[in-house]
Amino acid sequence: IKEPDSIYLRVGNLVHDALKEIITPGATRDEIRAALHDAGTREIAERLVSEKFQDASAWMRDLSVKYLDDMLRAVAALEAEREGNYTVRLLEESVDGPIEGMPFSGRFDRVDDVEGLGAVVIDYKVSGSVDKTYKTVLKKMEQNFWQIPVYAFMATFKDVKPAAFVYYALPPGDKSHAVGVQLAPGTKPAPIPLGTRQHLRYGPVDTSVIADAMARALGLHRSIVEGECRYERVEDTKFCPNCYFARICQRSRASI
Repeated sequence: IKEPDSIYLRVGNLVHDALKEIITPGATRDEIRAALHDAGTREIAERLVSEKFQDASAWMRDLSVKYLDDMLRAVAALEAEREGNYTVRLLEESVDGPIEGMPFSGRFDRVDDVEGLGAVVIDYKVSGSVDKTYKTVLKKMEQNFWQIPVYAFMATFKDVKPAAFVYYALPPGDKSHAVGVQLAPGTKPAPIPLGTRQHLRYGPVDTSVIADAMARALGLHRSIVEGECRYERVEDTKFCPNCYFARICQRSRASI
């Protein structure tokens, strides 16, 4: 589903362009930190906005430069807080392939090899909200939030078995943070600071949660492809008018 353009999405695309210039596959932790420190993020932001936002007004370009510079500085701050030694394995890699008949097409922002842990998928989040604690990320995953399980499976197309998934949340005008889950079993070192007892940023997820989420995603895909689309009725219909599936749902339109 194509998302409508917004300043956040457009600047978000530039974040990927900028970081691809600054960070290279094979770079170590120290090399990444040095590159981000020495890159001249303001100059990069001004150049990219000038190249890509020629149709925007002057104030929009100025605001975009500020947002982009802030986001690049936020990435540098998150990198400085990372735990352990690591190297960049993949950067801006496209992925295509089927899982049990369901086609996937996506892109990995970045995959790091972390010493003592394994492969860690890193996803830059620049639009929308990202939960600030591990528990809320896990709760969503147990419901209908499928990005982490889907990316865990997609990584196998690149011969990568992810041990963890981490979001770099870079909200414009707000404090950045990293939050993630350990996908591998056992006791492993954390790639990001754990946080406080009340607001843990990182923790383990049971493999059954991943498997269950993928099973539900596959079931939904088959339901749409096969024309079933039988969704359970619920008492609370306040969200129905904005539901992505309203046009194909078997519910009575009168209830919507």
